Amino acid sequence: LQLGVFSPINRLHSSDNPFSGKEPWRYPLNVQTYMTEFLQLRAKLLPYLDSANILTHTEGKPLVEPLYYEHPNNEEAYTFKNQYYFGSELMVAPITDPQDTDTQLGFVDVWLPEGEWMDIFTEMVYQGNSHADEEKLLPSTIMEGQFINGEAQVRVGRPINQMPVFAKLGAIVPMTPDYMANPETLPETIDVHVYGNKENTYTLFEHQGQKIASTVLNITDGELTATKKDPEGILPPKRSYNLIKHGFHTESQKDRALNDLVNKLQFAQISYEIKREVLKKAEKAVENPIKMAEFAQTLQNKSLQAMILEFVYLLQ
Repeated sequence: LQLGVFSPINRLHSSDNPFSGKEPWRYPLNVQTYMTEFLQLRAKLLPYLDSANILTHTEGKPLVEPLYYEHPNNEEAYTFKNQYYFGSELMVAPITDPQDTDTQLGFVDVWLPEGEWMDIFTEMVYQGNSHADEEKLLPSTIMEGQFINGEAQVRVGRPINQMPVFAKLGAIVPMTPDYMANPETLPETIDVHVYGNKENTYTLFEHQGQKIASTVLNITDGELTATKKDPEGILPPKRSYNLIKHGFHTESQKDRALNDLVNKLQFAQISYEIKREVLKKAEKAVENPIKMAEFAQTLQNKSLQAMILEFVYLLQ
């Protein structure tokens, strides 16, 4: 379902077997809650989806693009075949392997292109690729038979209620605040989600029938301006824009990364002594991440190792 939310078409049915239904109420309460939240998010994303689909119609730009469309000269763009851009502002790395029983996390290897990327669910910022596109890649130590630069590749672990969706810092994603609103009616209010305090401009396209309006959303110094172009008067006359900031934190990322690691350890199915040892080293790693990385390499549990190395990556 999570993958479906970030796909062109989201459908739940799979067969006529009465026991294979995908409706949320067929699952345990915690899973039902997570499914409901993701389905509500899909409905809220309608302005973003509609805008991207209008671009598909007018300019031939698809909603979903493989990484090599944007990075044709970078070898990693061809290596990470499941990772893709979802519209102009988001990059998705779906988890397709079963949840690890020890850490209670699902894992996926992610390549981060140039720049800084924020996970839209955790608001953690990951440093992206910084090497030249033509630089030769080194053999991967994680992905047998494939090649990777190493500096912008990280194995990320997520609990069942999250999936890795990244927005480049400054990304602007318009949503509707009411997931139950009639999709045939343009919303009176647009929630403008901004991921990270960087200047950026995004053009929102909306339509009624064959009539199209555009609104240029601009973020400068953390403030929003909206410039509408509506020649046929299809936008609601009382249209308002609600700026929602993500990642404009006063708390340091190192502190938030440590809290995130503690939460993951809390639900991990490993001994209390190992949890305590990891926590002690993690508290020191905030000042010396290399020591934490060296400790992770000594662990036999590869999933726990990956969880710790992601924490180290976030301390960069």
